[in-house]
Amino acid sequence: MRAGIVVTAHPGVAELAVRAEELGFSSFWVYDTPMVHGDPFVALGLCARATSRIKLGVGVTSPALRSAPAAASAFASLNALAPGRIVCGVGTGNSARRTLGMPPTTTVELERFTAALQDLCAGRSAGYREGDRVRGVRFLHAGLHVNTADPIEFLVAALGPKAAAAGRRGAGLVSFGLLDPAAWRALQAVRQQAANPPRAVTIAAA
Repeated sequence: MRAGIVVTAHPGVAELAVRAEELGFSSFWVYDTPMVHGDPFVALGLCARATSRIKLGVGVTSPALRSAPAAASAFASLNALAPGRIVCGVGTGNSARRTLGMPPTTTVELERFTAALQDLCAGRSAGYREGDRVRGVRFLHAGLHVNTADPIEFLVAALGPKAAAAGRRGAGLVSFGLLDPAAWRALQAVRQQAANPPRAVTIAAA
């Protein structure tokens, strides 16, 4: 388990990121909660310029808040400022959506969104849907405006059986408050089982 710091987006956030780096924290996160906090991508752009080692993450974005192309553009732009140090945290948007008086998204949509972000941020194409219309999209100017060469780390905020989504996508898990080691072991077990599902056994009866 790695320890990080999570804050709201506000003036002076870059100084906090510098201090977190000096104290040896592995990551520095900014909440993505529209109508409550400032924009996390603006904040982390400042943090990227002020730091050199610490991982920088958005905790967490959601398909209920942003489209996959828009989110991928933001993450890949941050990756151009801090190559290899960007963490994409994704979730159902529970807190952010409830703030807007709306329900969080489904686990199925979360997993689909995560897959699209992973493809787009790696320079691959992904399907983009609006209603019944689906189009394949990809970055047209990768390398000039965004960084798709250096890897972005993906973490899923999910509890209970939903942690399986992280395993299926080859992503890690993130929580902003869960400290119980036993609970973490249980979540990791769900994630690992989904990542390496048991093989089917064939039994022949005579």
